[in-house]
Amino acid sequence: MQALYAVSFDIRSAQEQPGRVYERLRGHLADWLGHHGRVPAPSVTELDRDGRAVLVGKFPGHGDRTVSWTVAGDELTRALRMTIHQPLSTGPAQFVTRVTVSQSEEGGGGLRIVMGREIPDGWITPVQDPQLKRPNLLRAVLGDQELEVRVLSQLATGRYERIREESHADVLLDVLALRTRLPILLTHPRDQAGWSAAADAWGQLAGLAQVVTLNYVTAQAVRRAHEQLAVPSGGVRLVWPDLGLEHPSYSREEVSQASFVERRLMLSLAHLSSSPVAVTRRGNVRGRLRTAREPVGRRSSCRAPRPPATRPPSSKHCRNVSGSSKRTPRPGKYGTELHGGTRQGARRCRHR
Repeated sequence: MQALYAVSFDIRSAQEQPGRVYERLRGHLADWLGHHGRVPAPSVTELDRDGRAVLVGKFPGHGDRTVSWTVAGDELTRALRMTIHQPLSTGPAQFVTRVTVSQSEEGGGGLRIVMGREIPDGWITPVQDPQLKRPNLLRAVLGDQELEVRVLSQLATGRYERIREESHADVLLDVLALRTRLPILLTHPRDQAGWSAAADAWGQLAGLAQVVTLNYVTAQAVRRAHEQLAVPSGGVRLVWPDLGLEHPSYSREEVSQASFVERRLMLSLAHLSSSPVAVTRRGNVRGRLRTAREPVGRRSSCRAPRPPATRPPSSKHCRNVSGSSKRTPRPGKYGTELHGGTRQGARRCRHR
């Protein structure tokens, strides 16, 4: 399979119920397969063991989906890997979606989604790239209030962050300096088309990039600190984790074009996410399955010591962003999803 899109998430319980993470993820997977009861599909119980099924297309005109899945592990560590094949209308290729749901010994879990194309006959022939959109499975997981979803230790909420005050811009500048983060899409909406593009971006780019909206004051603060990161008025700029690179920008006119996010941002970020380097840095499916298949005694004896946890640099404008739920932060206007934090705990900044 030629991978075209790949996202991975580390997930834990937001309700201090670690044993329910895997069950919640498996339930979302079953609902997604059956289009929330609109299409006959395997039940949650059937996903407890290896299986195979042929499902009708979710929408008229779409071909049938061939679904196969394997399960490995025990009560402590489990992994469910599912592969979905669906024919493309543009030629002999098939659209392939691979979903892996896993559970760790600590009770947390993982979700990995890879989408790509496959030519069964192996012919060397030009094939049009399929249209890529975020799977609705991911939308359901991000919207589950019982789950805390993270990418590279950053909280993923599926929402954009509004940076409205200059003190908040200082926090943003600290985050931009981090190299272990997702790309950040800086947007400066000036009309409804700009806000629509920002909403479309946070909906489609979950797991690929974070989305931040700026106003005039905060956009100027970013420009003063990093001229190369200046955001066009009404436009957007995609900022890579390495500030020394060239960061692409798009004008207000480009942003207002139909399907801007899908045609320009989704394609480029999805291509980078599926590269071998990105897959290696974020982990792979085989590692999760291998861990699930190993006997418990062997896993405990062969595991290397866990490195000490790291936390992002603090900011003089923001406290309690390490993700600890033992403190009760005071309400604030700016959520700390960019730094990390918990869904119920340290999600707000305290400004002096």
